[in-house]
Amino acid sequence: MVVNRRTVLQGGGLLTSVALAGCIEGVREHFQGELGSPIPVEIVNEGSTFYNVRLEAHTQEDQRQTYQEDITIRQDERAGTGNLRGQEQRLRVVRIDENDEEDLAEQAIVGPGTQVVIVRIRDDEIVIETPHRDDEADASDDDGT
Repeated sequence: MVVNRRTVLQGGGLLTSVALAGCIEGVREHFQGELGSPIPVEIVNEGSTFYNVRLEAHTQEDQRQTYQEDITIRQDERAGTGNLRGQEQRLRVVRIDENDEEDLAEQAIVGPGTQVVIVRIRDDEIVIETPHRDDEADASDDDGT
């Protein structure tokens, strides 16, 4: 059997491509969620006074803290904070009273499909909105578009 240089190089190139494809897929599976888009966080104070607010996020599987932000927000103010990682996690929002104790708390699950987190602080409640990319697709399907 005669093997020329071109055949050997083609075979080597094919094997390299197949090996890399397997490695890339393995890396993608390992870091799934880690490579998601950052999730912007907005806080809106709809209450009658200023509030101190703490935001914390933890991973679902091992409860590792991924995010913490403390903010004082005035009445009728809208503020952006740092972005959450685009991975599956539990976000907890706590309103802190003048004695540095928890006054109100609410939590939500966010993940790679979450577009933005909007936290509405009111005098008697905290509302966390987490619109997902899937929600937009569902809304356009309902319109018939």
